[in-house]
Amino acid sequence: MRQTLGGRLKDYLFDLAIRFIPITVLATLALLTYSYLNVNTKVTPPTEVRAKTHIPDYVFDNARLTVLDEFGQTKYRLLGKKFSHFEDDASIDITEPRLRFFTKDVPPTTITSGKGHLDGDVSILELYNQAEIFRADQIGKNGDIINPKLKATSNYFKIFINDDIIETNLPVKIERGLSVMTASKGAHFENVDQKMTLLGDVKGYIVPAESK
Repeated sequence: MRQTLGGRLKDYLFDLAIRFIPITVLATLALLTYSYLNVNTKVTPPTEVRAKTHIPDYVFDNARLTVLDEFGQTKYRLLGKKFSHFEDDASIDITEPRLRFFTKDVPPTTITSGKGHLDGDVSILELYNQAEIFRADQIGKNGDIINPKLKATSNYFKIFINDDIIETNLPVKIERGLSVMTASKGAHFENVDQKMTLLGDVKGYIVPAESK
């Protein structure tokens, strides 16, 4: 029996719809996948880098910093009741610092104060509040004092650690053995060569027995 034109058209549309089902399903899946990826893979804008501030990022109690020379011997040792390390410049504030220089054939030089500040390069130490430098008598092979004890006091000392140089621009008092000197504008002290230059108005007395 011959199909009518309407029947053939109906069969053709049904067959066409069957063929488009896989394509429709794939297209739907592709659209859903794209939507999911678009939502979950959005590029997050970079967060702004926080500027470093001058606040402590590390605090150490009863800390010790030891530096060795090229021969492995202790060159200097820095102690402190409290070390506060700052994040912006790597400098350190120190409570009750105590610095000791060790020089061959010379008694150690000890420097103390109420407060201190060490720069980020660990090369300059500034001491405030009743700062004091002390070196004991240097004794010769025969038991004689070849270099009398030294004591210097001031409210400020600036120490160039790598150069073993100490200076101050504030009034300073120097005691060497029984001799006493004062300087109104500070002093410059070279630890290695044991030389000191006094600045400003210099007053005091030198005991004759120590003139050598």
